[in-house]
Amino acid sequence: HERLAHSSKKPEFSCKECGTSYSLEYRLKLHIKAVHQGEGHHCHVCARTFETMTGLKSHIVTKHKNDDPKIQREPPPELTCKLCGRVFSTKSHLQKHTSSHVMIQPYRCCICNKAFMEEAIWLS
Repeated sequence: HERLAHSSKKPEFSCKECGTSYSLEYRLKLHIKAVHQGEGHHCHVCARTFETMTGLKSHIVTKHKNDDPKIQREPPPELTCKLCGRVFSTKSHLQKHTSSHVMIQPYRCCICNKAFMEEAIWLS
């Protein structure tokens, strides 16, 4: 987290096709597959390509909810966190998130004070 969120260092992994840069190599690989190899998720309204289905769904709801009557105006209540209102694409993601409201977060960033449940995320 500290290296990604607070570093002044420029991203190290750049796409040779379009120049988009990432701090992590796996994000660059996702980008290449989605954008340049046609394996991404495409918006049916504006044809923009997304690396993940979650990214596409978020884009459609935030950018096109008034453009297409088929797009839900309100997120389904079964995928919305009752504690903070955050919306998730699957029930399992919501369940994992909900547990974060009650679990101890022992790993804390010394720069921004953000807390994490998992050491791996804190160290990234």
